[in-house]
Amino acid sequence: MEHSGEINGSIPQEIGRLSSVSYIFFSYNHLRGSIPGEVWNLSKLTGLDNFSGSIPSKIGRLSSLSLLLLVANNLTGPTPISIGSLYNLSQLLLVDNSLNGAIPREVRMMKSLNMLDLSINQITGPIPTSLGNLSKLVWLYLYGNNLSGSIPSEIRQLGSLITMQL
Repeated sequence: MEHSGEINGSIPQEIGRLSSVSYIFFSYNHLRGSIPGEVWNLSKLTGLDNFSGSIPSKIGRLSSLSLLLLVANNLTGPTPISIGSLYNLSQLLLVDNSLNGAIPREVRMMKSLNMLDLSINQITGPIPTSLGNLSKLVWLYLYGNNLSGSIPSEIRQLGSLITMQL
């Protein structure tokens, strides 16, 4: 079944006034532009997907977020270190974008993470040893990047890991 939404245009700033909203999913539509900055003040937000531009450092304010799904959104720039403040995040999927820079060491603080997928980007540098701290990690996908160096021995600490593609 093909999913094709009919909503188009940009996302209005007023969406940030929805203080009780917990999920925002824009997938399968024809939206353009970035999510308005007001969204980063929605303290009850637990799920977010589909926006373009760069990932703002304000994302760290969304401490209730459990799912961050940003697949094929033309995201650019580095992953901000504030992403480590998303302690409740269980799934982080930043697949098929144009993210660059290194994987932030602060990812180690995301203790609830069971899926980390940063595949098909332009991420550089080594695989951080701090990934070994993610004891609940089940899926790890880092392929399709420009990573360098060796696989850190700390990966062996990931006792729950079922699938890994580097």
